[in-house]
Amino acid sequence: RIFDNVFSNIVKYADKDHIEISMKIIDHQLTMNFTNTIKQVSFKEESTNIGLKSMEKMLHQMNGTLFTSSDEHIFSLKLMIPLLK
Repeated sequence: RIFDNVFSNIVKYADKDHIEISMKIIDHQLTMNFTNTIKQVSFKEESTNIGLKSMEKMLHQMNGTLFTSSDEHIFSLKLMIPLLK
């Protein structure tokens, strides 16, 4: 469900020519970074941020964390998910 929300948001809001996804595993923790340029369209599709809130709640239940940052051009999302030892 978390990844469904991430990729759904990319489809809705990202400029498809400027998307970066990276991941790494350090000390039994998966860190995934998603960065994209925000799509510039003639109409503004408003977000309720319910998807981000849902992801944050799901990650919290798994002892994970979610960080976001944005400005008018760039959106970044970081997921940190602990892995089983």
